[in-house]
Amino acid sequence: MAQLYGIPRNQRKTRVEELLKTFGLYERKDYLFGTFSRGMKRALTIAAALMHSPKLLFLDEPTVGLDVVAARSLHNLIDKLRHQGITIFLTTHYLEEADLLCDRIAILVKGRIVKIDTPEALKTIAEEESVIEFSFNRMTSKVVEGLSERLPELKVVPFAHNRMRIYGGIPAHVFRIVLKYAKERGIEIDAVKSIKPSLEDAFIKITGLSPNIMMIEKEGRRQNVA
Repeated sequence: MAQLYGIPRNQRKTRVEELLKTFGLYERKDYLFGTFSRGMKRALTIAAALMHSPKLLFLDEPTVGLDVVAARSLHNLIDKLRHQGITIFLTTHYLEEADLLCDRIAILVKGRIVKIDTPEALKTIAEEESVIEFSFNRMTSKVVEGLSERLPELKVVPFAHNRMRIYGGIPAHVFRIVLKYAKERGIEIDAVKSIKPSLEDAFIKITGLSPNIMMIEKEGRRQNVA
């Protein structure tokens, strides 16, 4: 790769060792590429792309297929590159990844940009209604039904681990209704917190589409092409 990018012969070894150390691969410098894990292979291909110290780097879904540990390691590397002043174009279907790594995000639907802004600015689009999460010491479907009846204009959604989210309404009013209901039923409220909208909430608000559905459709197209 050094030769391909025109790196002078007397600079190649130094640059190679520098990149291997940066990407945590120096101890494996004498191993064959085929012996590497998927995460190590991904890191090495990015290292090779940085051989000529580019100002612009394109990464197409770099963490697809990686386990949690390998993906986290790659996230750290990408973040380091960003702080070194390299401009990175990153495509991803993982909205948490975009939120974590990107300074600006462009949302594409069918090849067209429908919105572009900072992660924080995009998330404010989904802040039109309040979201309050309650954690109870116990919760059944009757609790959900009971609160849905008392808050008919709002959306009551159960979650795992005895949690429930209520969308919309005035937070103080919602809290009073839930507190009164819990006291009547002898249910203890373990915790209450206001939920800030996620990038996924903003994505759904902007496009009306589920990112999971889009990913499934994309995987289906890939299989058809294969």
